[in-house]
Amino acid sequence: MKILVLAPCSKIMSNKQIHNLTCKDLDSSEKIDYHLKTSSLKINARELFRGAVNISLVAAIDQLRQFFDVSYYIVSSGFGLLKEHDRIPPYDCSFMEMNEKEIIARAEMLGIPRQFKDILAIEQPELLFLALNKHYLTALGNWEEMINCATITYTPSSSKFVISLPEEYLPQKETMHLPGFPVHNTVSYRGDLLLITKRYLANSKDPEKTLRELFKNPDELRYILNSIRQHGL
Repeated sequence: MKILVLAPCSKIMSNKQIHNLTCKDLDSSEKIDYHLKTSSLKINARELFRGAVNISLVAAIDQLRQFFDVSYYIVSSGFGLLKEHDRIPPYDCSFMEMNEKEIIARAEMLGIPRQFKDILAIEQPELLFLALNKHYLTALGNWEEMINCATITYTPSSSKFVISLPEEYLPQKETMHLPGFPVHNTVSYRGDLLLITKRYLANSKDPEKTLRELFKNPDELRYILNSIRQHGL
């Protein structure tokens, strides 16, 4: 089974310089190309972003790859849609600090909607996991019109492909930890979902069949995830 995971970039980075690049430094394709060529410090995207969501997702993806073919991309407000091993310099620029009009304009400049459409065509996933909040979903453009596979998101959607798991399903202050699997607050539940799902699938004789069955019954998926978070396995 082919799984495609998209995560947001993070203000928390593994290596920051005194003078990080800003949105203004990266407001055109020419400036972006220049900094990619001339920066003395460039880090793999999967290692650069160290927010709670990113850390949980990377850990989960590495484990899910025992069972599935998983591709991981990062929606970067500085450089566009990145593969996990794309090397970029640290920067200070976030869609979280922009209004909807600004997000759309910057995403178009970076080519994110087009890149997303191209990635879907290349990867052809059977499951799409959008671990994105509304700001970063906005950057994808008309994503609901582009998808044609089971898609997990954290915002309501009328698309027949979408399984929506709103973050409010979880307590606002969750302090429990499963052995070896960190469980964070609702902000980072987007990352914890893959960890918890992998933990559940690990007990299955046929993980792919189990996962497909869960797609067919979203209510069961929600129940299982919340039960594991509250009680463990």
